[in-house]
Amino acid sequence: MSKTDRIDITSLREGTLVFWNDEKGFGFVRPADGSEDYFAHISVFDRQQVRRPEIADRVLYQEALDPQGRRRLSYAMLKGAEREAPGTVRGILTKSRPPHVSALICVPLVLSSYIIWHFNNPLPLMSYVFLSILTMVLYGYDKRHAIQGQWRIPELYIHVLEILGGWPGSLIAQIDFSHKTRKSPYRRRLQLIIAAHGVAWGIFLAFHFWPRFMTPH
Repeated sequence: MSKTDRIDITSLREGTLVFWNDEKGFGFVRPADGSEDYFAHISVFDRQQVRRPEIADRVLYQEALDPQGRRRLSYAMLKGAEREAPGTVRGILTKSRPPHVSALICVPLVLSSYIIWHFNNPLPLMSYVFLSILTMVLYGYDKRHAIQGQWRIPELYIHVLEILGGWPGSLIAQIDFSHKTRKSPYRRRLQLIIAAHGVAWGIFLAFHFWPRFMTPH
């Protein structure tokens, strides 16, 4: 039985999330009557909801006082947000993703397969696959730690894996875990990494095929 099942929803108060730090997992909820804000940690939000809180969300909550007498929430849920059925487990590759994202993920795999066929070198394909899996594992841990308010995986670690070839795993994990989808600085860096890989492949293909085009037939 989940915590939600033990709570009388009709007894919950309603307020608005007026501040939210998604990186640190905390914010403040302002009651509907305009009284003093309540501190809200990510760990008190209903874990069956499929997305994280955002500023201006309507929040249903139970209030409490911490040992120092400060106002905080003991339970919160996003009003009207989609919730998973109890016991639902989201797996990798279970969510639909935009066609252009799927195509982007397939490009390095296809090009790496060409390397195997032409040069008998499996290293690029093995690197993309292994590092993508490792990147998805880190995403999963970081998502869990974010929900539980624990130590987060440094973004530098994930970026290093992306640079080495794990960026397809990041694209998959962002959708499957609904994680790091709103962090603009992180996403811009990821886009630069993908673009750098595209340039590297473009240079390789240019040097590989250009002599063939220049050779007289």
